[in-house]
Amino acid sequence: MFKAVSSQNGKHIIILNPEWKDNIDYLRFLDRKDDLVCQRCGQPVRVRAGNHRKWHFAHKQIKNCPLQNESSTLLSARAILYEWLISKFCSSFVTLEKELKNVSLQRHVDCWVEKKSHKIAYWIVESQIKPQQREELKQCFERLGIQVNWIFLNKMLNINDEEPGQVFLSTTEREFMHTSEYNNIDQNFENNHLFYSLHYLNHDNGLLTSFRALHTVHSPQLYSGRRKEHHISKILVLGKTTGELIHPDEYEQLQKWKQGKIEYEKLREEEEKRLKEEAEKEKAQQLEEKRGWSGHWKELSPSQAHELQQEKQKHVFTMPLERDEHVYSQVPSEIDKEAKCELCGSVTTQWYYYNGKTNTCKCRECYRKLYGQN
Repeated sequence: MFKAVSSQNGKHIIILNPEWKDNIDYLRFLDRKDDLVCQRCGQPVRVRAGNHRKWHFAHKQIKNCPLQNESSTLLSARAILYEWLISKFCSSFVTLEKELKNVSLQRHVDCWVEKKSHKIAYWIVESQIKPQQREELKQCFERLGIQVNWIFLNKMLNINDEEPGQVFLSTTEREFMHTSEYNNIDQNFENNHLFYSLHYLNHDNGLLTSFRALHTVHSPQLYSGRRKEHHISKILVLGKTTGELIHPDEYEQLQKWKQGKIEYEKLREEEEKRLKEEAEKEKAQQLEEKRGWSGHWKELSPSQAHELQQEKQKHVFTMPLERDEHVYSQVPSEIDKEAKCELCGSVTTQWYYYNGKTNTCKCRECYRKLYGQN
């Protein structure tokens, strides 16, 4: 363990805190007086401050205390995480081995950040957790309204040898995957799929491996995602409320993606506006043509209106508005000749049908009004 309590004043002492680097003799003095006790069982602990292992506290006598059973890998990872956090926050805001009052957790919280009203927890997962314990763990933090960052030990990482971007995930890993806006990097702007993130910490060398945009390849275990690796000293921390672990190039990538999405949304809105305006314009034009034809219809005599109606029923609506080539071949010299329209009575050269025998035609204007073509 890295935390002890002073039996004199109840002060919590974290042996990894830089303030004790030059005051280790004082802690040894308290040790000799049995003034340092375990925060869980209250039994005296001794100072272990050698040159080969991380400084820590150990029970003087073997008692039935759950803190005695913590593995060396868990303790090493906890120390790495704590030292990283105090490099990002003031050490007065960061503690480790946090005991939560009136809460029945299986152990204490590995690392804890508390600044004003914001509380952030970091929980290290070193092995599979039973289903009931998983639910109790998640529900506990949900009731307290505390943001939790789950960090797995690297020994749990099971990468697919054939595809380095794929991982086999246990039930525990799948249960503690989390959503993040950093999963959106490199994703299509219209992609609405839900992606997940996981973080793995190597307790030996401090390397943090993260998988972003995790999604199912073969249910339920095989997942694919974007793999990122940096030493934890290079890792950034997101904001003051979530405490999410961010790789050094991810922030810039996310900002670029967000800017691209803004531009995409702007273009899409402009295109939707253009299509809407075109549809409204076309609708207005059709209405105007309909009104114009209604007026033209009223000007016709009953016999002309009847003949026009028969003409409309006779023609196919998709008929092209061109002059009758059959007529052209018969009367090529009459192409530009004026003729009287059989439908509206106007004299024009703009006709699509011409009767050379009667010198009458069917004009284009009548055709447009009949069939709404330009």
